[in-house]
Amino acid sequence: MVLKIAKGIFLAYAVAFSVAGTLLLGLAAYKAWSLYDSVAGLADRWPEKTAMMELRERQWKDSGIVVETRWKPVPLSKISENLRKTVLVGEDDKFYNHNGFDMDAIQNALAEAKEKGKVKRGASTITQQLAKNLYLSPKRSFSRKAQEALYTLALEHFLSKDRIFELYLNVIEWGRGVYGAEAASQTFFGVSASELDLDQAARLAAVLPKPLKVSPIGANRFMLNRKAAILQNLKLFRGFGPGTDSTKTEESDDDAEVEDDSTAITAAPIADSAKAVPEVAPTESVKPEADSAR
Repeated sequence: MVLKIAKGIFLAYAVAFSVAGTLLLGLAAYKAWSLYDSVAGLADRWPEKTAMMELRERQWKDSGIVVETRWKPVPLSKISENLRKTVLVGEDDKFYNHNGFDMDAIQNALAEAKEKGKVKRGASTITQQLAKNLYLSPKRSFSRKAQEALYTLALEHFLSKDRIFELYLNVIEWGRGVYGAEAASQTFFGVSASELDLDQAARLAAVLPKPLKVSPIGANRFMLNRKAAILQNLKLFRGFGPGTDSTKTEESDDDAEVEDDSTAITAAPIADSAKAVPEVAPTESVKPEADSAR
């Protein structure tokens, strides 16, 4: 009798574990397929909306603010080479040479954190920034960083470098409700992304660490200093593709905090007056101001 009860209990546990194992395997397979579909599918389509866009919409709604979203994805060929170069120089000079992670930048950031007690130097690559913008929250946490790493690996595996860069330039935040190079170009300078001159492109690249607090037009010190550093370092730019890199500007925020939109800049309407921005010549060894760690 006792033996039969023991066998029954063992059989019940065996069935339970079998069912649980099957469910877990099914869940894992579903998660894997979802990850594959959400990343690999971007090879030939644009995302309907990014996690960053959804976050901003919730923030504006909770604050009772009405903001028009400006977003018009365009092919990489329709984006000025000036902007492509200045963004690479300012954000990720080794983009075409790494596998999604800039180990030199990470080591430098860790060394600086150990020395100064806090992280000021950015270490995240364009691929990591894209992963965060597409799928995650900008809030800092170990779990978010782990998810970011997973998506970064997936993006690098399933998409070409040019496609990753194309997506980045089309979804990155450039102001309140302004996403992507085409919307930013039209909003701030009244031209298409393909028509940006070098000064305009450097201004747009300079504000990427603080898109809600700093405008690419006007004479903001942060923007002008960073623009000058980008233009200075642009002299070392060796072209696009593997085996090329340039000197990255030291300051580049990756994990920008969710900013208080009440202090954010308001995207100016497209107007000819936006073109009349003061010129500031690049200077020797200009180092941009540091902000919160990216």
